[in-house]
Amino acid sequence: MITIRTATEADMPTVWQIETGEMDETKTPHMMQPDEYEGFKTDLLHHAALTLVACNEASQVCGYITCHVAGPYPSMRRQWVAGLAVSKQAQGQGVGRTLIEAVKTAAATQAVGKISFRVLASNTAAIGFYQHLGMTQEAHHRREFWLAGQWQDEYQYALYVGA
Repeated sequence: MITIRTATEADMPTVWQIETGEMDETKTPHMMQPDEYEGFKTDLLHHAALTLVACNEASQVCGYITCHVAGPYPSMRRQWVAGLAVSKQAQGQGVGRTLIEAVKTAAATQAVGKISFRVLASNTAAIGFYQHLGMTQEAHHRREFWLAGQWQDEYQYALYVGA
């Protein structure tokens, strides 16, 4: 059974391990460096609109999702941009789906109408997951990032919440 709760400072070392252990140049345009931990932790705990963790039956954190307001203007406050990561051991066990459902519920209570996910074209597993969940592909940004000596495209997928 997967439980979802708000992230705490005590969760951050495991969240950091998931982020740095699962992400590579095929999944993120910015590989986190060890000296970025404090900023990462501050961002998730204090700047994000919401950061949730998923815990397995042993109460171990096995995934997280964080959402930020899309921009600084009042007209952008009802859209979140989300980041999602699930530990390799927990992938395929419903962790990502459960996190996204929890974020949709939270978004609806805060009058957020859209949750966006940006994903590199090379991250075919995430793209397949977003499509499987019925997300709408809204954008295809060609040559968005220069990674590993080549251009990488990026897609934007969205979930629409409420009416």
